[in-house]
Amino acid sequence: MSKDSQLVLKTIEVLRESGTPGSLSSLIDLLHKTKNQEIRETIITLLDDIKDNSAVPEILKAIRNNKYSDEKNILVASCWKSGLDFSHNLDAFMDIFSDDEFTVALEAYSVIEYNISGLSADAIESHFNQIKQKSKNLSSDRKALGADLISMFERRQSENL
Repeated sequence: MSKDSQLVLKTIEVLRESGTPGSLSSLIDLLHKTKNQEIRETIITLLDDIKDNSAVPEILKAIRNNKYSDEKNILVASCWKSGLDFSHNLDAFMDIFSDDEFTVALEAYSVIEYNISGLSADAIESHFNQIKQKSKNLSSDRKALGADLISMFERRQSENL
């Protein structure tokens, strides 16, 4: 491993310990640019381990940025792996579920599933209607997952009665 790679890895570890959510944009950009597998894996692990909910806007910004389309699967997966609260942003994941390629859609499904328990009754109703509407146009590869999401929202609705 080159000295430059070692320095980058040490910097990532420093950011893991004392970085701010604003540091994420630089790390995500490095994830996008580097071919070094160890650096990529270190950044991915850091993303998966984030526990500060103030990072949510930075992660969403990167997910929405077409520049990072090759990293979108990694970024969306980190949303449920990290355990961060994306319950106020499920509209974005509903769109990803219905519109993106299947592997990314599957990760969005996991984000929705992970965050559904924290929703208010009004949000449950809104997302239930949204997924019912979207399910009419889902591709065949995600019809069963769409039906499962509908069932999840129905269960949450009945729990709130």
